[in-house]
Amino acid sequence: MPGAKEFLTLTGIQDWTIKYSKRENIGLVPEDAKGDLGMFLLDPAGGGSEQDTVFSDGPIIYGTGMSDADRQKAWKHFFMLMVKAVVSQQGKGVLGVKLARRCMPDQDFCTTALDAYLVGIGGIKEPRKVLVIVTTDLRDQNKQLSRIVCTRPTKDKQVCREFDTGKLVTDDTGQ
Repeated sequence: MPGAKEFLTLTGIQDWTIKYSKRENIGLVPEDAKGDLGMFLLDPAGGGSEQDTVFSDGPIIYGTGMSDADRQKAWKHFFMLMVKAVVSQQGKGVLGVKLARRCMPDQDFCTTALDAYLVGIGGIKEPRKVLVIVTTDLRDQNKQLSRIVCTRPTKDKQVCREFDTGKLVTDDTGQ
């Protein structure tokens, strides 16, 4: 940083801002100092850390910071990638069942979910399970209310993000 007289340390940041309890910690860089700068939620359960907002994760390109038109193109590309993966891994007949809307009584929304294995999640070369949950208006199936993408970067951890923003929704360590 221009004009800096010493290295930035955690103690320096805490002296300048605030110290958090073990349950409320965040960090600006990953513990190993590799990867992107950004806000990370530190997992006290020992599952690592996940960046709060991301642009992409392997084959998934989130709509983070995109115009509405570009976000729609990114969604179409990703959704078609998931459709192709479901058909190749589980068969064409399964796709129709997975695309069926599920509307629960006394709810004003419906959900549709697809799951398949994709390569490159978290930079890992082995296939990892990806789950996409699309919530639509009960009366208008073309009105999407939310699009959530959940990945399994490790066997016992699930990370879910809002597709449009790339923002972390859940970080479940499975414990």
